Amino acid sequence: MDCQKDIARKIKEKEAEFILAVKENQKHLHDDIQEAFKHGKIEQTHIQTHLDHGRIEKRTSLIITKMDWVSNN
Repeated sequence: MDCQKDIARKIKEKEAEFILAVKENQKHLHDDIQEAFKHGKIEQTHIQTHLDHGRIEKRTSLIITKMDWVSNN
């Protein structure tokens, strides 16, 4: 059902920016991304803190923009 791959391909063709979720059922890509984070390819970090419902939520986004190591499959 390659719909996510088709969507990503169309976005790349338009040279737009995008974020896609990668789950463990995309085994090779998931493993590659985990390795990229382990080996310091992180280019930016964004931390957002929010107080709501009596708790503090902290979200950390790690950003990788150089994606030439990702397979086109």
